[in-house]
Amino acid sequence: MSEEKKNLTDEERKELKEGLKKKIDEMSDDELDKVAGGGFIVNEGEIGTYIDQQKPIAYSEDDIKNIMSIMSTGVCPKCNNKVSDKSYNIAVGHYVSGCKEYIDG
Repeated sequence: MSEEKKNLTDEERKELKEGLKKKIDEMSDDELDKVAGGGFIVNEGEIGTYIDQQKPIAYSEDDIKNIMSIMSTGVCPKCNNKVSDKSYNIAVGHYVSGCKEYIDG
């Protein structure tokens, strides 16, 4: 795509939308999941599982509390190390690695 922006007319915009809707309607559910990044489900006792994973990731209530603690304080209650980031992915990555990853310092 060129760096120059093209201002679409209302008619061109309408045609583009119709073409995209048609392509989406023709896609299978698997294709849509890949385009959308896969589904993310949450069940009781689980933080989250990608639908296409072979084995669900399930955590106990204590695991969830510990991960939430990392996200709120930045310190792991299990190993007392400061974690490099309070984001969900880093907190879970640190916790499931057995407190070996994402240590700050």
